[in-house]
Amino acid sequence: MFVFSLLIGGFTVVCATEILVQALAPVHTVNPPECRSTLAALDAALLRARASVEMGGATERATVEAFRRALMPEWSQEAAAREACKADHPAAEALEALVQLRYAEERSVRAQTSDLLPLRARVGGALRRLSALPTGD
Repeated sequence: MFVFSLLIGGFTVVCATEILVQALAPVHTVNPPECRSTLAALDAALLRARASVEMGGATERATVEAFRRALMPEWSQEAAAREACKADHPAAEALEALVQLRYAEERSVRAQTSDLLPLRARVGGALRRLSALPTGD
């Protein structure tokens, strides 16, 4: 009877330990290198978007939309990047900084466009009026 109790008790302790380890241990579903490569892709897309925005005669809305389009397809995976980087604290902080930079860049594009459009119109009008005037030759 003692041996039987010892076997059942030992089996119960082993099973309970396995259950607790599975329940309480952190789950690593994504490799940190995958998370970090995703961050590098998001950063590259942000640089590409900033460089590709033409501050020409486009409206503010068109310029911001062009900026957002240039962020794709990488930034369409932002939620997946958050999930992938959740277990990697330094990477999660880097992702949060990238997200903040993305919105700061978008605000910058918006501000530059709204500030520059009236000035460009003024310069264009002044140059047209100037070309309509006879020259002093």
